[in-house]
Amino acid sequence: MKKQLVLNVDDAKRLYPIAPTELKEMLEKKFGKDTLVPKKITDLVKSFADVLKIHGPLDENEKILLKYNGVNERILSAQAWFKFDLINEVLNEGKIMDFTNGEGKHYAWFDVIKDNSKPSGCGLSLDVVGYTYAHTHVGARLCFNTPELVRHAVKHFLPEYEAILIKYKQ
Repeated sequence: MKKQLVLNVDDAKRLYPIAPTELKEMLEKKFGKDTLVPKKITDLVKSFADVLKIHGPLDENEKILLKYNGVNERILSAQAWFKFDLINEVLNEGKIMDFTNGEGKHYAWFDVIKDNSKPSGCGLSLDVVGYTYAHTHVGARLCFNTPELVRHAVKHFLPEYEAILIKYKQ
């Protein structure tokens, strides 16, 4: 018995930016590339809600982690890393960083500034967009494909950066 997958155009548009090449080709054949090719990802992603919409369904444990609103610093840290991992995956349109291929990776380099309005007593100020090869000073989950994506991530997701890079005062 041959099974058939029914996919509406909205679901296809959501899947397309993060789909592997083979799936992208199938979606283009079915719906047409003009229908599926979104604006630039930076036009589509301005908030964490946009990230979730493009990423698609999360499993139950991921949902529980995102809903956590307590004070346990370790859980909040795990939540922040998970959020940034989703942000990175969506903005990089599903591309997984390969540190063995010689391609440069782009990341934000921050200065920590005194900011008494923040729970940590300090905040982040984008100093430069870095570019590096395999001798990176940052983890792959903080890297982006282009300097434009780095600037976009900092502009729209600075609180998420602060949550993973600065430990709050207790």
